[in-house]
Order: sequence, then structure tokens, then C-alpha cells
Amino acid sequence: MSQKTTDQHTLYPPAPTGAYAGLAGKVARQVCDRAAAMCGITVGEREDADLVLHRPGDFYARLGVQGLVGFGESYVAGDWDAADLAGTLTKLCREITGLLPPWLQKLGGLYTSRRPLRQKNTVAGAKRNISAHYDLSNDFFATFLDEGLSYSSAFFDKHPEYDLATAQDAKVERALDRAGVGEGSRVLEIGTGWGELSSARCTARGTGHLSDAVDRAGGTGTGAYRGCGTVGSGGCAAVRLPRGHWNL
Repeated sequence: MSQKTTDQHTLYPPAPTGAYAGLAGKVARQVCDRAAAMCGITVGEREDADLVLHRPGDFYARLGVQGLVGFGESYVAGDWDAADLAGTLTKLCREITGLLPPWLQKLGGLYTSRRPLRQKNTVAGAKRNISAHYDLSNDFFATFLDEGLSYSSAFFDKHPEYDLATAQDAKVERALDRAGVGEGSRVLEIGTGWGELSSARCTARGTGHLSDAVDRAGGTGTGAYRGCGTVGSGGCAAVRLPRGHWNL
């Protein structure tokens, strides 16, 4: 076991225990074996497996009790790893709708954790949920995003050598190319984030750009203003911050 895996296990909450976790873990093991066969991957404790289990008991307990959330959390905890993480997950995702047998899908409501009532997306509840998700410091987001703080996934297609920043640039350029954005275009960006489009891409193409910061996230509107100023947009980019109540 690597030092990294040991540290992750120490810092992360322990896996579920008890009779229910034991039974759920056994079911999860069977489902995992079925999924591996469907996807053409190997799962086990051997170092040459596609998905290497460092702590099989903890992995299956988390997966059985928490489903896909448990699968992700078990990776963060260091219960499993993969030499080709992206490739292994891609194979699983291609078969995602059929990984569970039909009878188990019908029972999903009995074992899948439900959203707490306090997180229900009413008008007031949605505001609380958004605040809990986004109102975090830029320093926090900077620990795992690229320098432009792009929030959606990057584009590494056919370029595995790209670092995160380069892949994020490729993602943005690809989106603008597919939208046919060029000189004289007017772009409305809904959901500004940290202003990546207004800070570099649209201004470099000579487009008019209205960045609508409806996120109302802590600091994101400010980030869009900062982005416009850093590239010398010459007034071709504008940022509008909302006031009052918005029904989205």
C-alpha cells in the first residue's frame, strides 16, 4: 500500500460497518463482478488489474451502502485505484445504464440514499443549496481547477500529454468554434463563473460579449470583472450582476 493511500484512509471517514453494510457489500461484490465482465475490465487486488482494490471490504461496503457516491468516495479514501483511471471509468460509463440487473434497478429506491428534505429545491431551498455549493473561497477552488478557474471538464481528446490548463483552453476554443463565434459575433454567457470567456477567448476573437453573472456565487462576479480587465478588452466585454429576485 502506498503512503498516499495510507494518508487518504487516515483522513477520510471509515467505511460503513454492521449487518446491513455486510449484506450490501456482498451484493455490491456480485454487481461489480457482473459490471467488470460487461465492460471488459479486471477488478481485484492484483497490481495489474484495471481497478486495483487496496481494501476490498471497505470498497464493497461503501459501494453497497452508498451506490455511485460510495464508489467515488472509496476512490478518495484510497480503497481502490487505477493505472488508467480515465480509460477504466470510460469503459464503465459506456455501460452505465445496464450495470445493475433490472431487478436490482427496481429496488433502487429501497437502498439508495434520498436527498434530505432540508435540501429540497424549493425557492428558498435552492438558494441555500447554491450558497452551500458555490460560496467558498477562490483559494479553495484554485486547489483543483486550472489557473482560469474553469469549472466544467477539460478536453484532452487525442492529446493525453496536455496539462489541465491547456486542456481547458482546448475545451473553450472548441465550444466557440462549434458555435461559429468570430469577429463581429455577440456572445451571451449565462453563468459567468470566473469570467474565462470574457477574460480571454471572446475578446481575442473581436466579439461583443455580455457576461451574465447569474451564479451569484461568492466572488465569481468579481472574477469576471477581473478577467475583463486583465486582457485589455477595450470595452467589448460587459459584466452584468443581477439584483433582486431571479426565477431560473
